[in-house]
Amino acid sequence: MQRFVIVDTSLFESAVHWVEGPLNTHLATGQIPTRSGNTGGVIVPYQVFHASDLPLVIAAGNDRFFIALAGALGHSEWAQDARFNTMAQRVVHREVLVTAIEAVVATRTRDDWLNIIRAAGVPCAPLNSIGELAATEQLQAVEIIQEIPDIGIKLVGLPIEFDRVRPRSAQRAPRPGEHTEEILRELG
Repeated sequence: MQRFVIVDTSLFESAVHWVEGPLNTHLATGQIPTRSGNTGGVIVPYQVFHASDLPLVIAAGNDRFFIALAGALGHSEWAQDARFNTMAQRVVHREVLVTAIEAVVATRTRDDWLNIIRAAGVPCAPLNSIGELAATEQLQAVEIIQEIPDIGIKLVGLPIEFDRVRPRSAQRAPRPGEHTEEILRELG
């Protein structure tokens, strides 16, 4: 018996998913969230910070993570500070807290902070440049980069798989004028 797989995807739905947090806030409250740049609108800290050399993302998405982060940054007292001891208070006092975190994170390299913060169990990651992305093991593992047959150019493939198989480019694009004679023959 033949098995069929139907896969639907749309750019619109993907884009909606990227803004699920603000959309969920709007659906729950009726309020239109203000823009928050690269920060989490209702989570603090949840954003890009600049180490002494390169940027990283720190995502302390709950009180437990914040306590661990404060300790990792050498400021355990932040977790006891009434302005920061709950997520709601951290949101209210975002500017003060983010400024304090920025000052600490700027004192070491990104790799130093990634090691320290990860060891504390707090979600964090490098904010990669395109070159860094191209060199990641994960990019190689998902096999989304494909080499076009006959010409050796590498391009990003489709971000979808069918039954765990990513569609491959069947052939290279035609060269300019490559099919001119064939088409003219067909046209008579």
